[in-house]
Amino acid sequence: MNRLNRQQKDRVTQFRSITGASDKQAIDCLRQAGWSVEGGIEVFYSMGMQPTTTVDTRSIEQLYQKYKDPHQDMILADGISRFCDDLGVEPSDIVMLVISYHMNANIMCEYSREEWISGFTKMNVDSIDKLRSKMPELRAELRDPHRYQEVYNFAFSWAREVRLLLLLCLVDVSDTACFWYCLNMLW
Repeated sequence: MNRLNRQQKDRVTQFRSITGASDKQAIDCLRQAGWSVEGGIEVFYSMGMQPTTTVDTRSIEQLYQKYKDPHQDMILADGISRFCDDLGVEPSDIVMLVISYHMNANIMCEYSREEWISGFTKMNVDSIDKLRSKMPELRAELRDPHRYQEVYNFAFSWAREVRLLLLLCLVDVSDTACFWYCLNMLW
């Protein structure tokens, strides 16, 4: 999965969250379908493939409901803080970055329902206890150079977006030259 571009990785995640397929099954089906998720799903079921996960999506959904914001259909900073408390880790613990990587979270300190469910499914866990017991394995992923690079790139994209937002808040964006200068400073 480390040789896929961001769009392909997103499609693998979406495909897996729908079918429960493994990474290998998802990539094979999507390649056969020209990276169309709908076409890949057709390939998956027409070939008689079976999901490889054994997670209970209802349990994952219940966890999502436990941590989600009461006013938005998202898990925000408060919910993530409670999630970390239940896991027994600090929000700044590196394992939270690995978890967010598996969830393919688009925004730092936020998890959508789709990110949450697909991330738990990808990690093959459906409870806090199972995730807690998987944490040594998640930490060990950072010892793999390819996975380390993927997590680093994932975190870097977050940091770049945060820096851009901070700069845009500080700069008069009506000054085009200033805007482009700040944008170039990010890269």
